[in-house]
Amino acid sequence: MQKYVSPIDYVRSGLVVHVSQSTWNKLSDKERKALLDAVEPTDKYASGRNDEQVALAIKRVQEEGMIILKPDIKAFERTAEAIVKEKLDGDLWPAGLYEKIRAMD
Repeated sequence: MQKYVSPIDYVRSGLVVHVSQSTWNKLSDKERKALLDAVEPTDKYASGRNDEQVALAIKRVQEEGMIILKPDIKAFERTAEAIVKEKLDGDLWPAGLYEKIRAMD
């Protein structure tokens, strides 16, 4: 049996709404707002359910005798960000894309 578990919390939600740029451009400001307003509570609900499921999973593995190891997520993020910026930004994808994505947070 596995003895240790290291939850790293990298998956937040399986909820994704896709709209092509051409379709988005055809929507009026009112329609865009309606779509965004509809998505927000669903995202909150899905994220809350995810948190509940993670808590339940942690409880269950602990009941089975597994030890939860809590990694230093911030140190991992700093290391990953440095590697992304140094090795991938402007090479694997357009320069500055990482910062644009981070700005969406």
